[in-house]
Amino acid sequence: MPPPPPARPRDGDSGDTFDYPSVSGYFSLEKGEERRVPIRHRLKWETPLTEVKGHKLGVYLGLHTEVEAEGIKARTDDDLVHIAALPLHEAILDAFAAEGYACGTSRIVSDTIPRTEYHVYRRQSIQLIDQLTGHERPHKLELNFHTNAVGCEIFLRKSALHERYWKSKPPALRFVAAHHEVGRVDFGAEVRRWIGEVALLGDSHAADED
Repeated sequence: MPPPPPARPRDGDSGDTFDYPSVSGYFSLEKGEERRVPIRHRLKWETPLTEVKGHKLGVYLGLHTEVEAEGIKARTDDDLVHIAALPLHEAILDAFAAEGYACGTSRIVSDTIPRTEYHVYRRQSIQLIDQLTGHERPHKLELNFHTNAVGCEIFLRKSALHERYWKSKPPALRFVAAHHEVGRVDFGAEVRRWIGEVALLGDSHAADED
């Protein structure tokens, strides 16, 4: 589903399609006949997010619909699609917010996370910005959710959104969480541990200045 307005996304991947659902085959219509064609499609777990609890992440996804008919020019339509965070995503991001890290901007690139099983050749990075001062910890963090039916792998590093490719970024630590753990696990304690471990990593790259 490509972003419909190609100029709006900040990333160079605007207009790029990563899912190709077909909702109907060919059929015949008599003159004056009308037919409704429902669009039903299950999104892949790795589909990028566009918002978290109403907070827009600055990325745009859309549904590009194309109808082909014999003898006439193909008709197309573009509509924005809003992809909300799952409860597990929200629980983790809420825990970061409680620790002072607000959800900032996001970026989607045509790339994958090494040594992960993927079904969408896209990777979404979410920037978390420290709103508190006087803490010996990274000012900006970069978070990647790699989600599947069980839960998600969480990759966390010091932010470098200006670096496009995974191997060019600072080292990332991998953590895991399951969907069924929402409401059962103290993600606040988990997030504090994650932040502490990332803070101990060496600074092999410059941090984001955006």
